[in-house]
Formats: sequence, structure tokens, C-alpha cells
Amino acid sequence: QPCERFDAWFKAIDPAALSYVFASSDVSSAATMFGHTLMKLEGRNGHSNAINYSAVVDDAENSLLYAARGVAGGYIGVFAMAPYNEKIDEYSRIENRDLWEYPLLLEPDELRRLLLHLWEMREVEFDYNFFDENCSYQLLTLLDVARTDLHLLAQFPRMIYPHVIPIDTVRALKRGGLIGA
Repeated sequence: QPCERFDAWFKAIDPAALSYVFASSDVSSAATMFGHTLMKLEGRNGHSNAINYSAVVDDAENSLLYAARGVAGGYIGVFAMAPYNEKIDEYSRIENRDLWEYPLLLEPDELRRLLLHLWEMREVEFDYNFFDENCSYQLLTLLDVARTDLHLLAQFPRMIYPHVIPIDTVRALKRGGLIGA
């Protein structure tokens, strides 16, 4: 169905390319010991946005409670989009973490399909767990919608492989031929 709000949003971001971004680990923080993944959406207009999936956490929360709740799946997770330069500030300048960008080989219709699904998920709350229903898992769901032939999540069967580690998802994208030069 036509949606004027989606059309206006899509026109404003004017998508040209998508990259998968790996933020290196920070061993001083339980939440980042395996790293983090997000996506960089580049617009034809010169603006870039970060597509991120993360847990909704109270900033004042005790770090021990944070770790316990994260492992036990005690958080909700949501998709969000923000200017990419804010993520650069957060990860590289504030936390001193390296960011590795991997350009993704998506056709324009595949990128549009991914963004349509992101639009559908914009107000949906999911369970968040550090080990499996995390940033990497949810980004793979978006990419599986964009490229239905890859079956990225199938590479992480829960009974055999009960965790989805960010660097492993980069390897899965490479095996799937989705990463460009």
C-alpha cells in the first residue's frame, strides 16, 4: 500500500549504499567484549546514517545488573537510525574503539526492501540477549529480507550454535559474497 510517511522518509535519506560496520571490542565493558555491529547507510545527498539495533538500558543502571540482565535476556531491543557521525563519536572518540566498514553488495531494489523492513520494525520491541538475540542477529534478519537467497541466520542454528558473535557475522557475509572491496 502507498505510504506518504515512508515515501517522505525514503526520499529524505536518499539511499545510495550500505556498509556493515564492526566496532571492535572493549574488554573493560561486559556489553562490548565481543564487539558490536551496525550498518552505515550512505545517502546520495552526502549524509550518512547508522542503522543500529541495541538494548534499551537506563544509563544509571549498575554494571553488574546490566551484565546479568543482558545475559539472561532481561532487556528489550529496538532498531534505531541516527546520523553516522554520532556513532563515530560514540565508538571511536569516546570509547576508543576501532570501526571497520565493509561495503555490502546490494542492488537498489534489495536496499529498498531492507529499508522497507526496517520501516516496518521501527516501533517493534524484541527480546535482547547478549549472546544470541543481539545486534548482529537482528542485522542479519534485515539482510535476509534484502537477499532472500543467502539464508544468513540459517548459518547460526540455535541448537548447534547458540550464540551470534559480531565478528562471525562479518565472516558469514563474506562467505555469502555480500562484502565488496
